[in-house]
Amino acid sequence: MATSRDQLLPHKSRLETSYAFSRTFNSRNLEFYWYPLWCQTLFDLVADVPDVIVAPQFPVWIVKHDDQLEGADDGDDPEEVEEKSAQGEEDVASNQVPGNNEETQEREGEGEQEGDFEPDTSIGNISFTPTVPEKDARSVLVDFAIVHLTAVPQREEKPRYGGWRITAADACLLVEVKRFVSRSLENDDFDKEIQAHIQEARIDLKTQAGYIFVQDETKHSVMAIAAAGPYWSGTTIHRGDI
Repeated sequence: MATSRDQLLPHKSRLETSYAFSRTFNSRNLEFYWYPLWCQTLFDLVADVPDVIVAPQFPVWIVKHDDQLEGADDGDDPEEVEEKSAQGEEDVASNQVPGNNEETQEREGEGEQEGDFEPDTSIGNISFTPTVPEKDARSVLVDFAIVHLTAVPQREEKPRYGGWRITAADACLLVEVKRFVSRSLENDDFDKEIQAHIQEARIDLKTQAGYIFVQDETKHSVMAIAAAGPYWSGTTIHRGDI
């Protein structure tokens, strides 16, 4: 029977909690089954805040290259980029002068192959690039992030932008969820394991926050929630903590 405390939870949250605790549907006690509860809770938390969204499986990429603003053709699907590249190669090929390939032959003679890449080990510039795969990129994946978006209206743009161009995306809150402890544990053993799972989430959150701070040199703190099933601990991670 549900307790008075349980009745304070929204109906969907009670269902999602029961779903995750179910020995029938979550017989292996997996972390995944707690995602619906946390997803629902976070969406409810920001439902009335127009410029704040919930981003499940939020990737933070660290890529070394020159920072630049998104252009009108940026953000295209990989298939579109490949199609444009292929078209560009056809145009170049049709405009080439036959026999004028001494430079190409010289490069091939030296053993240089098109497409070879040696990553630059210098510090360089870094930027947040969530959509374009890079062979030397490093990344972490956050279970959930609450992100504040800054946008400016666009009069003439591709319809898929919905009339807005995103100029900034600031991760305000990171949430790392670990699986629940063994259902057979009780009392001190239960508390000890819950704390251990939450501590594991805290360690991951510090790594994730570190990537956020590298991505944004002006950011000095980020809120974080470490969870083990429905149990959680909240804090603010500062740049100096990393």
